[in-house]
Amino acid sequence: MEVLTDIDELLDWFREIEGQLRDAEKPSCEPDVVRIQLQEHKALNDEINSQKGRVREVLATAKKVLREAAQGEDTATLREKAEDLKETMETVAKLSGDRLNALEQALPLAEHFFDTHIDLNQWMDAMEDEMGVLETPAIRPDQIMKLQDKTQAFIQSLNEHKPLVDKLNKTGGALVKICNDDDSRKVQDIMHDDNERYNALRVALRDRQNALEKALQETSQFKDKLDGMLNALENTADQVKNADPISAHPEKIRDQIDDNNAIIDDVKKREDAFNAVKKQAADVIDKAANKNDPAVRDIKQKLDRLNSLWDQIQKATKQRGKNLDEALVLAEKFWEQLQAILEKLDALQETLKNQEPPAVEPKAIQKQQDALKEIKKDIEKVKPEVNNCRQSGQNLLKIVGDQDKPEIKKNIEELDSAWDNITALFAKREENLIDAMEKAMEFHDTLQVSE
Repeated sequence: MEVLTDIDELLDWFREIEGQLRDAEKPSCEPDVVRIQLQEHKALNDEINSQKGRVREVLATAKKVLREAAQGEDTATLREKAEDLKETMETVAKLSGDRLNALEQALPLAEHFFDTHIDLNQWMDAMEDEMGVLETPAIRPDQIMKLQDKTQAFIQSLNEHKPLVDKLNKTGGALVKICNDDDSRKVQDIMHDDNERYNALRVALRDRQNALEKALQETSQFKDKLDGMLNALENTADQVKNADPISAHPEKIRDQIDDNNAIIDDVKKREDAFNAVKKQAADVIDKAANKNDPAVRDIKQKLDRLNSLWDQIQKATKQRGKNLDEALVLAEKFWEQLQAILEKLDALQETLKNQEPPAVEPKAIQKQQDALKEIKKDIEKVKPEVNNCRQSGQNLLKIVGDQDKPEIKKNIEELDSAWDNITALFAKREENLIDAMEKAMEFHDTLQVSE
């Protein structure tokens, strides 16, 4: 039969393409290479879509032949090969679609990753050069304070570039998951080196800030020491106050926990100096003959401010640490639940979509209804997990900053949509089987009456 020849030709072509797709290299991390991979695969995908049209025509011809021809060995072979062709075509189409999605995801990720890497390195090069020519701590208090101002400006620049590091880590982390092993290692090496450089800058600036504070405390008169401590605590209080809102993503929350712990460590390192300045201030006030002297009142006001800032920082960092720990637990729980449940819902959706059309015979329909009951049990098992995941998302929404709330809400909506889709598919299948059973029984009753 001519149709058998057409099926064999198409089977050979699709099997060859399946082999190519299974052996195809994963997306590269290099934008230029991914661009070429995407261009080549789009051409192949277009060819696959074209061949799918031919498959539909050949399968339609095969169906016609099977209807008209007498049943025999040739028709059995034709039916088997037609089914084989259909399955192979669907497999190739899915492999091609998956690869197209991966390449389309990889291209913008690779572009953003390397653009961010270049911007970050240019800034770090400039920072390292500028820090390399900074003066060593001076002896005069006014000079040390100028160096503190410069160091504070560097710290401000460091904080302003933190989102760039977060962007590098986020895009890099996503890119690693979809590109090939060699390129994954390359991306991870870049992320590691850039994070190491950034953290080295942060440590160097923190050490320099502490060294300058120590130098000021050692060389200044009491008033200068008091003003220096006040300035340091004011800066720390501002840093705590202006900390990034709590993220919804575990990796970012861990960074925020590290930042908060670093502030706590810095404050702890200042504790001896803080107590020494407090003691000196109390001694000056106690020994002052005129407690209403403007200079004494100024010292008292600064001492009160010093104590207030210290308590404020302690309470704020402790509360933020508690909130961050709580957010980390909630975020890990939500994202893990969401991933697991979406996979289960995808599997249920595929199961429902792949159900055979309603049978004609009552017994066959009953078997299909029994199979649907088993699917219903799986759906009912997943329902509490969906509710728990939704509640986890709602709990996370209460504690994260406004910037991440839309993303959480979007994921909850996608979860609800996936669930609604499952229940709708189930209801439709159930309705179709009931309708099929009614028609089958009606036909059966009609036959009995006619007999």
